[in-house]
Amino acid sequence: MSTTFASVTLVVKQTVSDSVFNSLYSFVRANAKRLWGTRQGRRFIELNFILTLYHDIKCIGYKRIINTVSNLPVPLSHVSFAHNAVIIRRCCREWARSKISPGSRSDWTTAARFADRQSESKVFQQILNFQKKSCYPG
Repeated sequence: MSTTFASVTLVVKQTVSDSVFNSLYSFVRANAKRLWGTRQGRRFIELNFILTLYHDIKCIGYKRIINTVSNLPVPLSHVSFAHNAVIIRRCCREWARSKISPGSRSDWTTAARFADRQSESKVFQQILNFQKKSCYPG
């Protein structure tokens, strides 16, 4: 079954908010170095970025994505895509570290003291449900 790159992009943009997508994409464009690809056109980073997010959202293998997504703006092998996804994820990790402050131990202790146990169990249940559906073991 074939899917278009436009529909892949739509899935990603429906999952990730515009502000996060744009901020993250700008960071990746500025910091993603040494991506593999024989022809790296102007949409090369965008292609790899969107396909990497799609891979993580849908839990579909690299080879299957490359074989089933039609009209890719730039030719790409699944081996290059897998390599590029590793580099893009490193950029995403750096971006997240620049945006998210884990807080101190006293911050966590205070937050735990005032946490709403009822809503906390709902959030925990949602996390468990996500892990059951996810392709990542955990």
